[in-house]
Amino acid sequence: MEDGVEQQVMSCERERQPVSFVILADVSSSMTEKIPFVQEATLSILDPVEPQLQFRDEFSVFGVETRVTRLADFTGDQEDLGRRLPSLLTPTNGSTALFDGIYEGVSTLKREAVNKRRAVIIISDGGDNHSRYSLRELKVFLQEADVPVFAVMAGPAFELSDLFAPLPTKTKRPPWPTENSKQQFPSFPIPSSPHDYIGPAERHGPHNLKTLAEATGGVFTAHNVEDLPRIVRTLGLAVRYQYVLTYKPISRPNAGVVTEGGSKWHKIHIELRPKDKFAGFGIPYYLNPA
Repeated sequence: MEDGVEQQVMSCERERQPVSFVILADVSSSMTEKIPFVQEATLSILDPVEPQLQFRDEFSVFGVETRVTRLADFTGDQEDLGRRLPSLLTPTNGSTALFDGIYEGVSTLKREAVNKRRAVIIISDGGDNHSRYSLRELKVFLQEADVPVFAVMAGPAFELSDLFAPLPTKTKRPPWPTENSKQQFPSFPIPSSPHDYIGPAERHGPHNLKTLAEATGGVFTAHNVEDLPRIVRTLGLAVRYQYVLTYKPISRPNAGVVTEGGSKWHKIHIELRPKDKFAGFGIPYYLNPA
């Protein structure tokens, strides 16, 4: 849509871009039983199918608990990182300094990332009970940082969007891991913790992530913990590609907004169809054709 007039798209091309990723993995006590799926979700952001030398994606991983720990510096060696990740992401009895982790991850991305295309992906239940930064301070910081931040909510609090709805299956799987759950990673002792429940901090998780998403990026919720890898993998693909739309403008007479400097700006709005499937997805912005 340009100035409210629907346009005919002449072409749509997809281009692969190199990306610098920061992954923030919550390994605090509230995530103890979900750590194997956090490991798998973090691995799913890697893209070993594409030639590494051509696109040069790079990755840095942070563990978030009482303290924010950088587990892996930026690297483009996906095979090496893939081998090390299961041993790096292990459960702790710590609290959750999620806001501090987001601040540190975004700051590191701005300071060290090689690629112009960047993204922070958070895998957490959204709870925070140990940060120096407040939710309000972090939101202001993200608005000024101009770095897309995507949060994958590891909890059954919300339903998944239709975009990520799982395919129907004949047998119903339990929503959370059981003793018979198949794991793709070496077993390790999981510390028993009196905090492994949905407490006050975790109950504020959806609100925290929704508030931050208003500043940049978005929030996607895994109703079943097994959905974590699939959602993270989908986000990784979405971030790696940009779309180039071409159309010949059909506009109304005298349309557009004239600024104080005399320039005329046109309002562009892109939305996905069918509307009922992609409700809430849209990209509005202004374009100066001059």
